[in-house]
Amino acid sequence: MGCFLYGKTTIMADYDIGCPVPETPESYLGGFNTFITLLRGCRILSKAQQLLFSVKATMNSTKQYFDSIDLIRQDLNRWVESIPPRLKPGLSVEANNAWASFAVLRLHCIHRILEISLCRLEVHVGGDACDPRLERAKLTLLNTARTVLQQTAYIELKPSTPMWLIGTIPCSSMLILFDFVIHNPSHHGTDSNLSLLDKAAGYFGRLQFASSDSVPSHVMSGFSHIALEFVRKCRLEARDVNMAHGREDSETAIPTPPTVDTVNMTDTGATEFAALPNMSEEQLFYPVAGITPGANEYPLPDFNFLDLFNPTMDHSAFPG
Repeated sequence: MGCFLYGKTTIMADYDIGCPVPETPESYLGGFNTFITLLRGCRILSKAQQLLFSVKATMNSTKQYFDSIDLIRQDLNRWVESIPPRLKPGLSVEANNAWASFAVLRLHCIHRILEISLCRLEVHVGGDACDPRLERAKLTLLNTARTVLQQTAYIELKPSTPMWLIGTIPCSSMLILFDFVIHNPSHHGTDSNLSLLDKAAGYFGRLQFASSDSVPSHVMSGFSHIALEFVRKCRLEARDVNMAHGREDSETAIPTPPTVDTVNMTDTGATEFAALPNMSEEQLFYPVAGITPGANEYPLPDFNFLDLFNPTMDHSAFPG
């Protein structure tokens, strides 16, 4: 799991690793073994690493990529079907104690990790092509990122919680949602996405406080403010454009006295939140080409975002 999350190459191939599965009575939840299920999920991660994210995979054609993605997704769906309905990946994490909650959350995260990875690869490989498959991938990517941020309420900020669960997955999901908001400011779900970014900002603020500032997660909180200001600016510009078009129409049209119905239908609030011109409210845009700024162009020279993806982050500052 760690190699898949942090882009590391395994020292030993997965098929060369094997041992008797130890007995773990504490991993049973109502007769369901969460530990064995976790191992099976990690096996799918290893398979995805080999088929999609290895050096050899970079030589694949678009069709080969899509076929491999479909194969991994079939394995993932079968894995999800093996989980009892009350524990399946969803919005809620129902458990009787902290350990059970953590065990269930790990299973949910494996599902989210693979969904995000498969969808982003799908969009990257497909490029700017107009394909229903890519539209579904974008929508799934958006919904998965939203679900991860909604589930941050179940994450315990303790030294025993792995860094990939505390920082890596929430951070990735917040950046994905931020990209969707910036590239789709007039989408019908933008207000809801902004609310989730606010929730994520609160989570990262709590994370920095819980770690006694050893995890510099406060920088992530700024993305919520940036997105909110950007959307507000876009809506103000759209309102100005609509008002300008209205003045032009009134100057060229034959003046007629307003009727009572026309006056009653005037809604000043709707103008402020009008959609941008020539942009569909349902179509989703997501950046495909990566941008790698130079050393002199790095926006925050005193902060390295890789610190939030560091599997060896010092946990000693967390209160025990």
